[in-house]
Amino acid sequence: MKNCKMGSTWKKCDLHFHTPISFDHQYRAQSPEETIQKLTSEGISLVAITDHYFIDAEYIQSLREASNGTITFLPGVEVRTDLGDDAVHMIGIFSEELDIKRLSNELCGLTEIYKEDLKDKRKLESSYTKHEAFIEFIRSKRGLLSIHAGCGRSGSFETIGNKDWCQRAFKTEFLKTNVNLLDVTKDKHVTDYKTIVFPTTGLCHPLVSGSDNHDIRSYTLRLPCWMKCDSTFKGLLQVISEPEERVYLGELPPALQRTQAFPTCYIQSVTIEKNTDSNLAQKWFNKCSLELNPGLVSIIGNKGNGKSALADILALLGNSHHKEEDFSFLNKQKFRHKKNGKAAHFHAQLTWLSGEKSESINLAKDVNFLDSERVKYIPQSFLEELCNEYDGKERFQNELQKVIYSHIPDDEKLGTNTLDGLVSYVANETLDAIHEIKNRLSKVNKNISTFEQEISTSNQIRLNNSFDLKVNEYLVLLSKKPPFISNPSKNVESKNFVSDISEKIERTKAEVQVLTHQDSDNKNKLRLCKIRLAKLQKLQERLTNFKIRFDSFKSESPEFSELELNIDDIITLKIDDTPIKQLTTIEIKNEQYLKDSTDINIVGSTAHQLLLKTEELKNLINKLSEPDRIYQNYINDRLEWKNQIKSIVGDKKTPETLRFIHCKIKNLATTPDKLKDLFEQRKKISEEIFSKKASLRDKYARYYSAVESFIKKHQLAQQQQFKLEFTVSIADQGCSERFLAMIDQGRAGSFYGKEAGRNKLEDAIIKIDFNAAEQAISFAEEVTRLLKIDIRSNVPQDDVSSQLVKGISISEVYDYIFSFDYLQPIYNLSWAGKELEQLSPGERGNLLLIFYLLIDQEQIPLILDQPEDNLDNHTIYKNLVPCIRDAKNRRQIIMVTHNPNLAVVCDSEQIIYAEIKKEVDSEVIFTCGAIENPEINKHVVDVLEGTRPAFDKRDSKYLS
Repeated sequence: MKNCKMGSTWKKCDLHFHTPISFDHQYRAQSPEETIQKLTSEGISLVAITDHYFIDAEYIQSLREASNGTITFLPGVEVRTDLGDDAVHMIGIFSEELDIKRLSNELCGLTEIYKEDLKDKRKLESSYTKHEAFIEFIRSKRGLLSIHAGCGRSGSFETIGNKDWCQRAFKTEFLKTNVNLLDVTKDKHVTDYKTIVFPTTGLCHPLVSGSDNHDIRSYTLRLPCWMKCDSTFKGLLQVISEPEERVYLGELPPALQRTQAFPTCYIQSVTIEKNTDSNLAQKWFNKCSLELNPGLVSIIGNKGNGKSALADILALLGNSHHKEEDFSFLNKQKFRHKKNGKAAHFHAQLTWLSGEKSESINLAKDVNFLDSERVKYIPQSFLEELCNEYDGKERFQNELQKVIYSHIPDDEKLGTNTLDGLVSYVANETLDAIHEIKNRLSKVNKNISTFEQEISTSNQIRLNNSFDLKVNEYLVLLSKKPPFISNPSKNVESKNFVSDISEKIERTKAEVQVLTHQDSDNKNKLRLCKIRLAKLQKLQERLTNFKIRFDSFKSESPEFSELELNIDDIITLKIDDTPIKQLTTIEIKNEQYLKDSTDINIVGSTAHQLLLKTEELKNLINKLSEPDRIYQNYINDRLEWKNQIKSIVGDKKTPETLRFIHCKIKNLATTPDKLKDLFEQRKKISEEIFSKKASLRDKYARYYSAVESFIKKHQLAQQQQFKLEFTVSIADQGCSERFLAMIDQGRAGSFYGKEAGRNKLEDAIIKIDFNAAEQAISFAEEVTRLLKIDIRSNVPQDDVSSQLVKGISISEVYDYIFSFDYLQPIYNLSWAGKELEQLSPGERGNLLLIFYLLIDQEQIPLILDQPEDNLDNHTIYKNLVPCIRDAKNRRQIIMVTHNPNLAVVCDSEQIIYAEIKKEVDSEVIFTCGAIENPEINKHVVDVLEGTRPAFDKRDSKYLS
């Protein structure tokens, strides 16, 4: 019973049970047999022995032997701790696989209470254990921590107050990091946690209830505690990973109420046997019998190992109305092959939960379409056909599109053959035009973002600070003007010391000055040369791209030849880029010459000559007498000082100089007017883009209007559970997702906070009729307004870039908002509000699966053969998984899958591992059990190639 082959089934559990070893136990004569008898009569399958301070290994072992495996007994212990004002009680629960005697001895070392101390009631009543040490002990044994919870209960965690924020923070963190189970005793405790504690803290722990029994004669569960799991510690871990779905406190879980109310809608078991007169040597399904869980059953295994075989057999026995070719195993190419088929050698039978048995059917028999379906089957091939890439060939959509297209007047079909072809034909040129307009929009937005950045408060502060800094540098430099020193050669005393060297110094100075000017001029020319080369390269690339676009235009314009027109007579293109190439060659040579001239390491270069002359000047000065040397140094210092003054003052074109910064500040006064003009340009460009999109909408509307009345009368549209509707409009298609992906919602601004920011944007979206140009533009302007002011506090946010995700520019955001990329003409049929033609093949398959899983209200079993095959992972997690999890709470789901994202994330109640032992006469073996069953767990990890990461989130719970 510990590892049930039916998988996770609802079991009544008691996770707080005392034996006579507890000092306050009221019935010392309690025997293991009496305990087992009482627990069995109460339907208990899993018990945690939680005596005070001590684990009685011998008594627990005696209970295990007396139960003979019908009840699982987990070792545990209850202690009073130093936590809180009322000594919070904590319970540790451990795996049945641990060495219980060793566990007991190690616990004694922690509590310092031994078996002989259990008779000293006074000592026990005054004892306590430090909660940190107890928690560490549980962790070291990979056990679970349960605490008393609920207001008004002695030793409850709630005795720690909630008034102070620090108390609330402590309790939340303590629950998050340490606690696995919350032991409650009243319905009010359950309500309080589900409506107050969990929503407030964001936590969700299993709420369990134990008997806290101290007298087996009066045994009762204060709140019947049901768990859907194996009766094992690993099963308990599984409960912790899915607390909302796997724990129920009350008289009977809804799932059991449902199966009891509709027992004819649940398959209890299937038996497959070889015919007694069969001469087939291979075993295959000989004497195969499986019990099936009433919840979600996932059939897994390697390719060609019998997964779909079991699904086909169940569908056949349940008389699912599918043709033989829809079956992937029971078809004429495989098990039903005319010559080598083996199906005729086997028969099978279903047993329903009501006890009713189906007719024993030969596996070669066809489905009887006159009889009612007892199961609904979605074979892989059937689903795959409906999920193929949208090309007008789907079963029902193809017919609808043909009807729509047939109602379009011939003179409006424009030589096309399908509705898709017509829509594409009329849309291509418009989409190309939109692309060109968006290029103009992008240039305007770049200018806008540049000017907005210039007049931002932060930039103005930076400019003013830079200006003040330069002024300060200028004033400081003025104060450091070299003091005047007279020429000693004018003194009579020094005339005798003046020699030819003075003339050499003056001559060398002049040469240095010329070389300095020449070196500076070369560097400036090099900078300009590089700019010219970059412009030449850009121009060459633009010409190349222009030629490519022209060639594309010619190749993509078959209308010229179709109309017997010579395109070369109408349009010619002549590109002679020789002047560009010649100029590029000259500039490259010039660039190399200037590089060499400014390279100090090249002998003979201007830079190298300047270095030599400077050194020569220094040497000459050093030969002068001291007075003359001082005077010459003064002359050099004064010249350098003047150059520094000139460098700081600068001019309007030299960045980071005083005049440049002053000019920048002065020009800010005209920036608002420039922005105003750019805003007007952007608005007009956006109007152009919208006009193009509106023209597409109107064309599509014209094509669809002819058949609107037909669609409304179509039989599918008449069924409430499959309502087909007609829509033609311009609508938002994912603005929130794309826009908010560019926003850092952790930064201050109107869109701060994921939920609040999304709500703010969607509030703006919902108010707009995007079919009107003025409203669409007002929406774009409103979004930019929200970016520029934090409406939460009405504080301006002139630096929009601070709100953006790293790598996203302001102009990119503006491009997205004002190009209306998020607005698309909706020219499709819709199913229950979802536009069919907008869905990808996988999404269409998802839609069909949603139909079967959610909308279909039938209660008969639903069998799905690899439903994930045509879906991407995002769709599986976002839509398919929630649908399956919802459906399994209403009906029995049997699913063949090779994807652990379904087998595990859908929390399958039962997993069936299929394997064909070809070396043993092709015997098909089905191994069944719950996810937490170690054998099943190993099969899941081993078989589903590379899927161990899918189990990582459960690794600490039930993987060893």
